[in-house]
Amino acid sequence: MKNWHTKKLGEICDFEGGSQPPKSTFAYEPHVGYIRFLQIRDFGNDKNITYIPASKKNRLCTRNDILIGRYGASVGKIVTNKFGAYNVALMKTIPHSDNLNKKYFYYYLISNEFQTRLSKVASRSAQAGFSKDDIYNFPVLTPPISVQERIIQKLDKVFESTEKAMKNTENNLRNTKELFESYLQQILENSKKNWQEKKIVDVCKKILAGGDVPKNNYSKEKTNKFFVPIYSNGVRDEGLFGFTTLEKIKEPSITISARGTIGYSVIRKDGFYPVVRVIVLIPRTDIVDIIFLNYAVSRLKFINSGTSIPQLTVPMVKNYTIILPPLREQVEIVKKLDGLSAQTKKLEENYKQKLLLLDELKKSVLAKTFSGDL
Repeated sequence: MKNWHTKKLGEICDFEGGSQPPKSTFAYEPHVGYIRFLQIRDFGNDKNITYIPASKKNRLCTRNDILIGRYGASVGKIVTNKFGAYNVALMKTIPHSDNLNKKYFYYYLISNEFQTRLSKVASRSAQAGFSKDDIYNFPVLTPPISVQERIIQKLDKVFESTEKAMKNTENNLRNTKELFESYLQQILENSKKNWQEKKIVDVCKKILAGGDVPKNNYSKEKTNKFFVPIYSNGVRDEGLFGFTTLEKIKEPSITISARGTIGYSVIRKDGFYPVVRVIVLIPRTDIVDIIFLNYAVSRLKFINSGTSIPQLTVPMVKNYTIILPPLREQVEIVKKLDGLSAQTKKLEENYKQKLLLLDELKKSVLAKTFSGDL
């Protein structure tokens, strides 16, 4: 590690903030005299391209430039490989070529050595942001350029193999989910002679919509007084909104999200209180197994009512149809689907764990690099 020095970031790199032209100048088709306007989202995809008039006031970046997200949830996000005028939520880095190889500098910026320090600085700001003065004194290990180039070769190999492994794992995860969906579709859509097509209203004792949150009678936390769950249309925590004293639904039932993630369904075995934007199905247990019904509902392609805010209504849900085998066959199908579902979830967890380990491997290699141990 001879000739390896630790220098202040501000001494070996300059920074340039972005510009923010008025929204009235935005265009959404290319025009002569216009240039692409880059926001954080544009580095992930090209779905919402914006253009602004070319001007000396614009701050420009090339595909080789490395930029840092400055505010909010994008603080510390490192982006590159775009040409255009970047906005105020981005800061362009201008590393001194006599001290820093740009690729080596990129690896430094995505490492915990930089990211952890930046998070601490940004968290002290009211807007969770930072300025170039905030990061001026960050220490950067700067070996000679020739050594940086050798380090880059090693890191490139590690990252290339890791990225390949992560891509394969993500494909396996996606294939696992698709396999289950395919099997589910095959079972529920390939009806036999003794299977019938039934409207949902015909297999339920009751179908109703949730009401308003009970005024002055609920708590966000479960207590000795408020212990009956309130369910809404949310996906997070399976739609748990809070708790009340009122048990409006006392029988095992299924809730369907009527707005937002339309069609998201969950079996509710215990009593609860449904609120707005959720529809409740109470099945006729003499003709339909509740778990089978939930699998069937999950396969329905719900269409919104055509209002400005997409939503499901009780009359709409009543008229959707499902293929219904005899009850005994439903129970057998549920056993098969539950078994496959359990296997699928186990594989998914294994693949997700592998992705976490691969990500940790990259972080570990970067940590060794910028502590001088690689």
